[in-house]
Amino acid sequence: MKFLLLFFFTFLFIHGSSELFMDPFRYCSNTTFSPNSTFSSNLNTLSSFLSSNSSRKFYHKSSVPPVYAHFQCRGDLNATACHHCVATATTNSSQQYCPLSVEAIIWFDDCFFRYSNQSFFSIVAEEPAMILINYQDIGEETSSFDQIVGSALNDAVVKASSRKKDLKFATKEASFGKETVYTLAQCTGDLSNSNCRKCLSNAVQNFPDCCSGKKGGRILFPSCSVRYELYPFYRGVSRSSVSPPPAPVPAPTVSSPPASVPPPTVTSPPSSMLAPPPPLSSPAPSTAAPPLLSGKLAATVALVMAIVVGSYFL
Repeated sequence: MKFLLLFFFTFLFIHGSSELFMDPFRYCSNTTFSPNSTFSSNLNTLSSFLSSNSSRKFYHKSSVPPVYAHFQCRGDLNATACHHCVATATTNSSQQYCPLSVEAIIWFDDCFFRYSNQSFFSIVAEEPAMILINYQDIGEETSSFDQIVGSALNDAVVKASSRKKDLKFATKEASFGKETVYTLAQCTGDLSNSNCRKCLSNAVQNFPDCCSGKKGGRILFPSCSVRYELYPFYRGVSRSSVSPPPAPVPAPTVSSPPASVPPPTVTSPPSSMLAPPPPLSSPAPSTAAPPLLSGKLAATVALVMAIVVGSYFL
């Protein structure tokens, strides 16, 4: 696995292809679709359908070929917060966040949205990935702290991957002296229990190398995510489901274009880099660090300590 490393108030590892940006964290493919294409029309139809269902479900997937998409809300949210987050993600995904990209992954704190021109349902995806790290050190008792974090994360992984249906979410708290460690683990609802366990376990395995002795860390995979902090970043009680209303929203139906209509034109512009650093957040420095970009099968290390000192390629 290859990573991109940034030191700038926080640490950040990224690996994958094409482009990743900030606010929200997101992956955007370089391949694009035409604004007036069948892909564009079907993506708009699918985004609207998923947004409507987000007030009824924490997870939902659907497809209007050649577009496949799903969303996942964090398991401790209520229906209103879930819908608000998904509506924001689906409305802006292909216009503001990833203009005309045929594949996009949008990571918000409260929800996750992904679409692609290829089916990805029920497949464990660990790339592209982000590893976000709080820059502050815990102090002298690093080994003890790492053990407590690891144990709490492993408990959360077991709980989340044992959940039935499509809300594979769990939290776990642990004491470290006068501090409380808060951990969270969640998979997308399309994964089986075994695939959820695989994804989360692989995510947690990154923590000893990236986050030892750090006050917070977060791993974002397309199929799962894990996080720990020394401040509460989730609600105290997780919800197992959202009660649906009597009448569900019907699945979208889109007619195939006539045979004479050509497929959408795609282009592949070169990858670029974009990483303006955001300000620190309260109550403590957050793991919401500014993401950088990474070309596929390439690893770049950049060292920034307020002033750029230097960079080199691995």
